[in-house]
Order: sequence, then structure tokens, then C-alpha cells
Amino acid sequence: SNQVGGRWRLLKTLTMAGQDDVGVAAESGDVKQATVLHTDRAKRLLEAVRQEALALKVAPPELLADRGLILEAVRRNWEALQWAPEEFRSDKEVLLSAVAQSWCALRWASPEMRADPELLLAAVRQD
Repeated sequence: SNQVGGRWRLLKTLTMAGQDDVGVAAESGDVKQATVLHTDRAKRLLEAVRQEALALKVAPPELLADRGLILEAVRRNWEALQWAPEEFRSDKEVLLSAVAQSWCALRWASPEMRADPELLLAAVRQD
């Protein structure tokens, strides 16, 4: 699902040519919104998550909508999954990255994914 916060649907993410910024377009009903995310903020967030998973808990919503950022945060620290938006708790790649580090990450997976054979096998192999 591309839902962000239960209301917004991510339309596209674009890297601005010649810049370090990323443009994001989203819609909710008849309302469409575009914003620019500054990648230096994203980089600082990733570095903070590397030091402490709790950093994802206080991240601004526009950064939490970025799948790449969530995936990288979880790759750096599996505990970041607990503060990832619900949509990423059903994302197999994100979950596989987390359980590869600790089977305990299963507690934050969606109920459907907790029954996924591939995910369970990865969790068993990790421990």
C-alpha cells in the first residue's frame, strides 16, 4: 500500500536534477500535495538511527513516508522497525532485512507477514 498515515497516497518520488533534494508528490482524495525533502535531513536521520533506533520514532512524517529511508534504517538497525509506519510492517524486503539481524523483529511484523514461510525461515536461520 502507498498509504501514508492512513490518508495520503504516495504518487512519486523524484530526485531533482543537479540537486541533493528529493521531490515527493502525494494525494488524499481530491487534494494533491508536493513537497521537497532535503536529503541532508534524511542522511542525518540515518546516521542517528545507526547510533540509536529511537531516532526513527521522532522523525518527521515526510521522511517516514520514504520506503528507501525506512529500508536503510532497518538495515542499519533492526529495532527501527518498531517505529516504521504500518505499511512497512507488511513489506517483505523491509521485514527480511530486520529478521536477518534478529528474530525478535517478528513482533513488529503485520499479522499476515508473521505467518509468511519465507520470513519465518529467515528468522529461524538467524538465530
